[in-house]
Amino acid sequence: MFDKYVFSFDNATLYNIDHHVKQYPFDVLHFCSHGGEIDGHSIVEEFTDRNGVKHVIEYDEVLAFAIQKGAKTVGVHSKNIWRKLDGLIWGSREFKEKMILNYIISDMINEMDRRIDKNRTYKKVIENSCMIKCWDSVYQAMFNIMAIHHCPIIFNNTCWSWSDIADSFLSVGVRGYLGTLWEINNGIAKKSAELFYDKIFSENVLQALQSSFLPTIGKRDENIYIYWGLPFTTLRPATSIAKSKKNVAEELLDSVWDWEDRLQQTKKKSTKEIMEALVEWGLMKLKPILERKL
Repeated sequence: MFDKYVFSFDNATLYNIDHHVKQYPFDVLHFCSHGGEIDGHSIVEEFTDRNGVKHVIEYDEVLAFAIQKGAKTVGVHSKNIWRKLDGLIWGSREFKEKMILNYIISDMINEMDRRIDKNRTYKKVIENSCMIKCWDSVYQAMFNIMAIHHCPIIFNNTCWSWSDIADSFLSVGVRGYLGTLWEINNGIAKKSAELFYDKIFSENVLQALQSSFLPTIGKRDENIYIYWGLPFTTLRPATSIAKSKKNVAEELLDSVWDWEDRLQQTKKKSTKEIMEALVEWGLMKLKPILERKL
């Protein structure tokens, strides 16, 4: 079965994209937008761990705002990119050799999440802050579930889409992720995507990708695309639009029931609020279908 969802320009808000990525049972997700690094803030903060030891954390922060029509509040997505801990470059050999205990990292994250007033310094470009441009804000793929636990293929046809943002999709078990290694030409991106989708139902992903690379040969964008995943993955078209809609509705309904069950077992307020938002979104998508049935 092949299901897709297409956003109109003014419908491609951060709120809509974020919830569709998490909750919509799609097989292929294609991003056709602008991407790359954006501005944000550099932060240096001191914190004390549970044993009373003081540490200094240096990191960059990128904010995005999810505006929902009719809502009284605006959702804030905050992404932290860790740079140094006690002078050690995050993830470096020296950092790993230090063997920093897990509870120190946990205490650090909890403390930074609690703080509102931080020592922020504006930066025009935040390294590795790969994003997808939305109609109202930017999307940085901050999620731990997607497509109601499906294993879709992601074609992120935006600039610099291999950096950082690819990890978010790969970590939740997508079948394949196609991204770019640098800033791609709009015309090349369009032609490559058209060739890819012309072939995807008659060939496997690897063969379709080979065809899509043709417009890049001899150009600045030659070898720009990089693919993670199973090369022999195939897709097959749905038997009918009606059947696809039925499958989507059934899976959305199952998802709403699942989140409702989890809500009854959850006590943490912040977690309940996230689940309630997912239930509300699922019901909003199901409402037109249920009204037609009635």
